[in-house]
Amino acid sequence: GVFYHFKKDWRLALVFLIMFLLMGVVTALYQNQQDPQPRERDYFYVGAFMVFAMWIGFGVVAIIDQIREWSKSNKPNMAVAALVIVVAMIAAPINMARENYHYLDRSDNYFPYNYAYNILQSAEKDAIIFTNGDNDTFPIWCIQAVYGIRQDVRVVNLSLGQTPWYILQLKNSRPYGSLPVPMTFTDEQINRLSPVQWPDNKVMALDIPKSAYPDSMQSAEGLPDQIQFVMPPTIRQRSGNQQITAVKTNDLLVYDIIRANNWERPIYFSLTVTDDNYIGLNEYLVTEGMLQRLVPYKATDATGFAINNEVMRASLFDVPDHPYPDPHYGFILKGLDDKDIFYNQDANRMIQTYRSVFLRLALGYSKNPSTYDQVPVVINEMEKRM
Repeated sequence: GVFYHFKKDWRLALVFLIMFLLMGVVTALYQNQQDPQPRERDYFYVGAFMVFAMWIGFGVVAIIDQIREWSKSNKPNMAVAALVIVVAMIAAPINMARENYHYLDRSDNYFPYNYAYNILQSAEKDAIIFTNGDNDTFPIWCIQAVYGIRQDVRVVNLSLGQTPWYILQLKNSRPYGSLPVPMTFTDEQINRLSPVQWPDNKVMALDIPKSAYPDSMQSAEGLPDQIQFVMPPTIRQRSGNQQITAVKTNDLLVYDIIRANNWERPIYFSLTVTDDNYIGLNEYLVTEGMLQRLVPYKATDATGFAINNEVMRASLFDVPDHPYPDPHYGFILKGLDDKDIFYNQDANRMIQTYRSVFLRLALGYSKNPSTYDQVPVVINEMEKRM
């Protein structure tokens, strides 16, 4: 197709070649994308793909022209050639469908909806949830906006939490009538937020009103009215012989939200959030469903994490008969037991989060001799539903 194009009109072909190089090779070199990427990036090169597709079309025209030259004196040969071309044109899309339909078929695939629903229904009313990136955020926004599920919950995306416009939205907007995200930052301070140099062992503090403790603990003597923790730097760069350490904008945001909230609303981290986003509060997190809840006391044990067995069991064993728009424990795992449904690599990786939740509950039961017998019950339920 390229040679035919240059043969017929080299000026236009040269324009096409420049387009192909600029929107393909040059764009790839200019972007210099890190490897690996979280998803396919082929949409950046659509312009080059269009030129490539047109050259394929010109190649077909070139073949037809050549056959016409060979068959000027032999009409039967021309008919056979035309038939071959028609069959090839029909066979190509059929073959593409045969090869790719299974991977692109979304029939009965409810994974994104269910994943978002299960995250939201792991939280109590008016909760604030810190999420990691696209896959644990966009589906939540979708089912809140489109299906009206848990519109009381505010989602704080930590990837976007480095941009002033997004932080201002969190602070000043009330989507669906929900409560704004509490902050002490003024709008002017938000517009100036940026990474800050930070020492390795800087101790931070959070005040704890007595009402923040569970009812079962409030009568206890000597409850601390403050927790102190080391907030580690999340940026490390060398400048000559010196290592510079700093915290990111979203680290400052997380701390400010927790401090401004003053334990009035429940705060959670999604299980997909990495440890470096916990700002040093790892020991104060309790697993509840698909989330880790921030509590005002050290909760972790020798295993490295704590579990709310009651919430976990309700989430995994109380199967809802329909989606609930208001707070209601119970995971929907529709389709995960169907081997005919295709899940891509990203979905399969996220499905392992469900297994992690089941296994955490099993581990929680294994810590108490009186609940040993529940461990195989949890494992069997996992194998049955997944």
